[in-house]
Amino acid sequence: MYDAGTGRYVTDKRTTLTSCEANKVVIGVMFEDQRWMLLQLEASSQAVAKKMRFIQARLQKEAFGLFLEAPEGLLNIADINKDDMTNLIKEFGFVVFRGFQRSTDVQQLEAWYSTRGSLIPWSFGHTKVVKSNPTEPGFVTSTEGLPLHFDLMMPPAYMGIDQSKHSYVDFIPREFLLYCKKAPGRGQGVSLMVDTTLAALMLSGGRKEAFRQTKLSFYTVMTHFGGRHYDYSLVHRCPWTGHDTLRWSEVWDERSHPGTSQSQHYKVAESPLKVSAGKLEQQVCKVRKQS
Repeated sequence: MYDAGTGRYVTDKRTTLTSCEANKVVIGVMFEDQRWMLLQLEASSQAVAKKMRFIQARLQKEAFGLFLEAPEGLLNIADINKDDMTNLIKEFGFVVFRGFQRSTDVQQLEAWYSTRGSLIPWSFGHTKVVKSNPTEPGFVTSTEGLPLHFDLMMPPAYMGIDQSKHSYVDFIPREFLLYCKKAPGRGQGVSLMVDTTLAALMLSGGRKEAFRQTKLSFYTVMTHFGGRHYDYSLVHRCPWTGHDTLRWSEVWDERSHPGTSQSQHYKVAESPLKVSAGKLEQQVCKVRKQS
């Protein structure tokens, strides 16, 4: 059983694990239509605990991508204990909450999320409302897809980020929030999440070290972000989880995505590998698809 309160797995008899305190709830987690594990959550009251027992949980992969689905409107996202949520994100990479009460507006959403830490000060505010707008530059407000990326990897110049002065933890967020106000049509608006920890684990020892010593310099034109080159090692030790992860964003240009409204590319700044950016892109894409 995974105890979200402590962030640890507990092994014991099922009867012992499910005999929890009144304000704690143990629910089963499914994976590929089979009972995979147990999950313990903490509720703020016994009344909330009764509601939380209706949550259905499943994993996208064996240890990545947790979906928690409640009956429509039964629970508020604030009913999920803050420490529980932090540990769930840390353990499973991303967590999807479905069926929870809707936020009435951006201000309500920000008021709740600000309890988890400081919000990023963008020029447009703390929250970007993503919708198609042909008058705005870049692919974020277009109907085209976005390249795989990690959040805030190319901050805008006005944030004053200088990698010679600021370390990775100074500006890369530990987590980020996506809120779906209105679901698009089936097959549209799909978000692809990649288990970059598994991707790093799948590399052989020698290849992983070569990737760790490979530094890529990423660039995209200035829209809501970008405008400068930012350098990252291809394999990076996450300061929060302590795990090696793949830090990469795919090339996005006219050749690979004809008609794109925003190009994005990188060059190999340092590497013991004698490969071009194009060849390296092929290698990383292969690892990404396997993970």
